[in-house]
Amino acid sequence: MCLIYARLRSRFPQEQYLFWFREPYATIVLVTCEDLDEFKNILKPRLKLIVQNDEREWFIVFVSKAHPSNDQATKSVKKVYAKLEVEFSSKKRERCCKLDVHGPDGNFWEDLELKITECIRNTLDRRAQFNEDEIRKLSEQRFMPIWNFCNFFILKESLAFIFEMAHLHEDALREYDELELCYLETVWNRHRKESTEQCLYQYAALAKTELDWHSQFIY
Repeated sequence: MCLIYARLRSRFPQEQYLFWFREPYATIVLVTCEDLDEFKNILKPRLKLIVQNDEREWFIVFVSKAHPSNDQATKSVKKVYAKLEVEFSSKKRERCCKLDVHGPDGNFWEDLELKITECIRNTLDRRAQFNEDEIRKLSEQRFMPIWNFCNFFILKESLAFIFEMAHLHEDALREYDELELCYLETVWNRHRKESTEQCLYQYAALAKTELDWHSQFIY
């Protein structure tokens, strides 16, 4: 019998990237299979579908339920796991680990912890890099009419949340400090612009009044 647990998900809409800090950092796929034909015809296609439709980091945990006293089941499970590693692991990235229910744990828990740590680190780096690139683009548009502080605020705070959840508190604090400076500068520039516009309006009103006064003598 072949069992698989995972949640299929579509690719992120663009606007959801702003709220990446709310999303899980990795997908862990739990599978068990004792028959090579079932692996080829059922398990492998499903796993391919899952990993191709998941934006997150992922790895596979193969759960072996074969009892050590059952030589046939043990050999069959070894063949299935070997095929699983060939299909989903590579020299650059090991994406499979094995848990024997009826056998010794060996290095499983250490291996599992390393894979989770690697996934979180890769996801954190990718999300932080995306936010930093978007923030840089918005920063370059700060003095353009289309610039919007609200969009800048969302991206900047999202990046701070990512750092905070990763316990990088100094990096998160730096983002908030920069956000505060940007806010104060935005308020100051807007106040200066409004003051200039008000002065121009008052000057135009005064000029119109003088023009009307002179018009009385001309006409």
